[in-house]
Amino acid sequence: MTSCRSNRTRGFTLLELAIGLVAISLILGGLARPLARHIELKRTHETHAVLNRAREALLGFAIANNNRLPCPDVDGDGVADPANAPRDLCPDVEGYLPATTLGVEAFDGWGRRLRYRANNAYSQFEGVPNPPDTRGALLVQNRRVERLTLTNPHAAAALLFSCGKNGVPDSDNRGAGVVRGCSSTAVDGLYVQGVPTDGVFDDILIWVSKNVLLNRLVSASRWP
Repeated sequence: MTSCRSNRTRGFTLLELAIGLVAISLILGGLARPLARHIELKRTHETHAVLNRAREALLGFAIANNNRLPCPDVDGDGVADPANAPRDLCPDVEGYLPATTLGVEAFDGWGRRLRYRANNAYSQFEGVPNPPDTRGALLVQNRRVERLTLTNPHAAAALLFSCGKNGVPDSDNRGAGVVRGCSSTAVDGLYVQGVPTDGVFDDILIWVSKNVLLNRLVSASRWP
């Protein structure tokens, strides 16, 4: 005797498919957030590393070039301007890091060119003045503690600058007359670093202390 048996295969209902898609979305979303955070932290660490290497290159440049810092790159070709510097005066402006002149990376972790500004007293042909007083008055302010980061408000011989993730200068770094991209053009020479209370500041800024520069020059028997 032959028995007949139904082999009907039960399919998924729309409700079951919807529940499955929601579960997958939640899982992927939970994985994506830590991954995105990891990527941003990696880019931030890369930026700090590039800035630190550039700072060391600036100190080496001063030792090898008459005790002076390089001019900024104002046209984006990686070379300090003007082309016939140091005989011509360096422009007292914020520009790009002269990465080709220094032999270092030009970009931050987000692929944007690093910014650079030298104190005008330390980038001219005659080199660091003696006594080593500054004229350009670059100021670095820490917004977290609402005070200047350095005891001497004119102690910054130069500064290096990344606009961070958002690609634009934030808060007081906007300065006056902002041009396209990451450029603060802070006409008064006042820059800020650190994390302000509003939580939207992501600029990464470091500086070359006048005292560190003098220490390197004295150690290399280059100054006074």
